Amino acid sequence: MLHTKNLVKTYVNGTLETKVLRDINLSVEAGEFVAIMGRSGAGKSTLLYQLSLLDNPTSGSVSINGINTERMSAEEKSNIRLNTFGYVFQ
Repeated sequence: MLHTKNLVKTYVNGTLETKVLRDINLSVEAGEFVAIMGRSGAGKSTLLYQLSLLDNPTSGSVSINGINTERMSAEEKSNIRLNTFGYVFQ
């Protein structure tokens, strides 16, 4: 259902680059419950923003139900958030 392949997210501030996610490969199948845990600043929220299509990865891909989300319109992404996902941010 939900898959990431080599997911990378890097934030750039001037000449400073901060790589928050590094080559994340994740598979979550229908019906599974997943908890993402880690210390403050580990990239949990950044990962959820990528998985929920609220932000675009620097590189790598997110696929939902076998469909690569890279070229989806904002409306298609919104529709997926409304009808496919269920999670709570802290």
